[in-house]
Amino acid sequence: MAKPKSIPKFQQVLVQWTPFGVTAGLTIHLFVNSEMTQAVITAFLTGLSSLWAAYSTGFMAEAEQEAEKLGGQSAQWMIQLIYRLAGIGQEWLIQLWWAVTFNFKGKYYKRLDILCRDFETKGITLDKVLSLENIFVSVHLSPKSLVNVSPNLLKRGSADNLERGSEDEVGHYLSLMRKYPEFRRLAILGAPGSGKTTLMRHLALMYAARKAHRLHPQAPQFLPVLLYLRDIYEEILTKPEITLAELLTEWVQSLQRVDPLKLPKGWFAQQLRHGKCLVLLDGLDEVANTAHRQAISQWVDQQIYNYPDSPFILTSRRLGYEEAQLKQAVQVLEVQPLNSKQIQQFVSNWYMEVERSRRGGQDDLATKDAAHRQVEDLLRQVNQQEVLKDLASNPLLLTLIATTHQQNQSIPLRRVELYQAICEVMLGKRQEAKGIHLID
Repeated sequence: MAKPKSIPKFQQVLVQWTPFGVTAGLTIHLFVNSEMTQAVITAFLTGLSSLWAAYSTGFMAEAEQEAEKLGGQSAQWMIQLIYRLAGIGQEWLIQLWWAVTFNFKGKYYKRLDILCRDFETKGITLDKVLSLENIFVSVHLSPKSLVNVSPNLLKRGSADNLERGSEDEVGHYLSLMRKYPEFRRLAILGAPGSGKTTLMRHLALMYAARKAHRLHPQAPQFLPVLLYLRDIYEEILTKPEITLAELLTEWVQSLQRVDPLKLPKGWFAQQLRHGKCLVLLDGLDEVANTAHRQAISQWVDQQIYNYPDSPFILTSRRLGYEEAQLKQAVQVLEVQPLNSKQIQQFVSNWYMEVERSRRGGQDDLATKDAAHRQVEDLLRQVNQQEVLKDLASNPLLLTLIATTHQQNQSIPLRRVELYQAICEVMLGKRQEAKGIHLID
């Protein structure tokens, strides 16, 4: 009978000393960076790994002796088991290393989830906190040349009857980013209230919740960063040389006042260089001054040049983008109006979430029945008025219609009343809620 193969000396040394080397190096790194709490934890782990280094040689020698006694297949099985246990131990230590030291990503995702999880519509007051994930209906995007993008709030005729070219949800374009570089730069243009900001928030939320597969089965894994250009443009104008990595570092540290996030030095620069970030830049048109908007567009162009492997998605209204176009090659996508199926889905999601919230989170038959009755009533009223059907194709106006129906159990039959409510939201409350001061 052949003598069972012993464990190679190199692998014995690797198994013996890798845990100690990893934890010792990590402890030194943490002490140098004055991260004392984590350093104490890893120092304790270093002590445990030194015990393993001291006693593992004898353990493995005894294991081999037992293997020789068993002989043949049993011996091979025991040695393979040792290999596997050593591999599992090494993987566990590596995971622990990242969890203890570079747990910034987990904390960042949690904070981003908090920022994006609520359904928000600037200018419309909701009486309950509703879940964006539960309400969201993905809009369709269609490739267009800039001159063919409509600047109008509504398109004439029913969204179901409009002549529509090829269109897909955003997940489709995400799935193309790794293979086709031309899809790594997207400019998503749409009318006011067409759902651009909500789309960006939902993208950030899905990635923060590790649910990118819900966007598309082949959606790449990215680290999402969502920046509202209206909030950062003044700093960019003041310091035009600031890089995206530097700006993101400042932005992350301001996300929470209590226990602010501490990220490893140069972390964002490394993520951007390696193409791991999905950069979401929302609302170019919300930089009101044309000259300022053009300066911000130039800054975005520079960041795209600086980080060629990272995908960028920018949103704007057509008129705002037309005066401050990106010079880098981008794929322009137009947000399409909602069709009847999407409208029905949104209304269903809306009332299910409203009833669930009203009943303390219960998701039973009574909740579903109450929601179903509200949905039927609202859709009946919408379908009875042609003007409402047109208005409902715009996500913001559909939300206004649903909110009005929820609060009053009816929608104003007089157009003047409905238009007045719409004008208040679009021209006053919405801009005020976003903190936008119109200049030109």
